[in-house]
Amino acid sequence: MADEGEYEVEKKLLAYNVYGCSYPLSIYKRLSEPEIRVHPVMVGNGTCNVTFTCSAGEKAGTLMYTWTYPAGGAILSAEESLMVQHRLGDEDLPITCTAMNPVSNSSASASPKVACEGDARSIPPPRAHAAGNSPCGP
Repeated sequence: MADEGEYEVEKKLLAYNVYGCSYPLSIYKRLSEPEIRVHPVMVGNGTCNVTFTCSAGEKAGTLMYTWTYPAGGAILSAEESLMVQHRLGDEDLPITCTAMNPVSNSSASASPKVACEGDARSIPPPRAHAAGNSPCGP
């Protein structure tokens, strides 16, 4: 990475003509799996806005991002972040972030349903309250 930069060469053509040429050298590394940060916000009426931010740990200027559904189709966004609206109880529609540089690409997926509702397997069932002991009344 320390060799990245601008290199110059002088070319001598004939006896008196000297030309200078510069060549940029860019160095890229293979990308590891991107990290997706999740920020869900409940906005009411059973609706959750969740912002996903994708990071592949490389200089911002050398990376491009795309957000798609794993099954393919249209690109949802070509930004580092994507906001998705999810209604509680809707089916799960995971999204995939793909980070790309000139030599590689790598993807990771995230779920708006899990971000907004949590993983149903890890949520304990609600506890029953005996009549009269409920803070909500009988």
